[in-house]
Parts: sequence; structure tokens; C-alpha cells
Amino acid sequence: VNDCTKDRSIEILNEFISLFTAANYGVKVINHSKNKGLAAARLTGLMHSTGDYVWFIDSDDWIDSQSTIILSKIIEEYKPDIVQFSHIEETNDKNIRRINDGVTLEKLLWLRTYPCIWRNIFKRQFLIENDICPVADINYSEDFVMTSRAYALTKNIILLPNSYLYNYNNTNVDSYTHNISLKSLYNSIDGCNYLYVFYKSKGLLN
Repeated sequence: VNDCTKDRSIEILNEFISLFTAANYGVKVINHSKNKGLAAARLTGLMHSTGDYVWFIDSDDWIDSQSTIILSKIIEEYKPDIVQFSHIEETNDKNIRRINDGVTLEKLLWLRTYPCIWRNIFKRQFLIENDICPVADINYSEDFVMTSRAYALTKNIILLPNSYLYNYNNTNVDSYTHNISLKSLYNSIDGCNYLYVFYKSKGLLN
């Protein structure tokens, strides 16, 4: 999804696509007419996706070369709503192995674990049927808003704690997590309000 990027991302992508056959690899580029933000870009990607499962990968991160092979075997056998896995955090000094010991709704709501959306792959049908889609304009806490809804409704989840399938780049000084502002704090409040309305609509509040 090209959210009006100002760097060479699309140029690099087109160079990559030219090396393969788009029909064989299912490559699709969707262009926004104006910059809409992270959540809207994720939403566009989800709405245009055609696979059974989706994985939201941040543009400055990368996945292990065996990730899709490992995940496809789990999906084929169990057909889960969500698959969780561990990740490697890349810093300027070293790489840190961050084990995923099982993300639960309680841990997310009490901020006792990372709400990172990229530590999961989701069954597309599960997201669509339960209205668990990225919320346009809620960008700073969009991971929290997505995962907190998903874990509240899932009944079928697989955990792969010993599989480090994702590489998180923690050196990007321009990322959302490195640029906290008053606007981002208000965005987090909007996210919490959205969650409250969502939980209430699903009968999850006493």
C-alpha cells in the first residue's frame, strides 16, 4: 500500500516486481491519493487481501526466510484464528531474542506485554466477520486497538514461543514509538474509547 511515500519504496518495489511474474506471486500495489496514515494503510491492505491469513509487517522490519514455511504447516493442521510467535529486536548494539510467553487479553489491557500486531498472523475471515479491522485515524495505538479486540474474541490460538519469525528494527528514530507527542497521547485515548464501545457492542462488559 503506497500511502504517498516520499522515499524510494515504490521504486525499489517495482524493481523487485520486475524480476518476477506478478501473476505467479500475487503482487499488488494499491496507491492512496493522499497520505492517510498507518492505520488507514493497514485497512486498505486488509480490504484488498485475498489470502486466508494476513500478516501486518512494518516497512522497516523483516521476517525470517523460513517464516512462511513454518506458519503454513501450523495453519494447514490447526486452522487457528491467530498464531503467535517470538521475535528478534534489533538495536544499534546487539540483537535481542524476545520470547513470546503467550499474549492474553489481561496482559494487553494491563500493558504487561507488547501489543505489537506483527507478533501475530490472523485468519482473514476471523477479522472481517468480527469487525476487527484497523481503525483509520487511530495510528499511535493501532496495534493495541487491533490485538485487544482480537484476543477478546478468539477461541482458537496457537503459540510458537521457540520460533523467532520476526525481526523488529528498533533503530528507526522516525517510527511512531520513537515520536511520542501530545497528539499521539490523544490518539491513545481515542483508541481506548473505541475499545470501550467495541467491547460494549459485543457484550463483553459487565
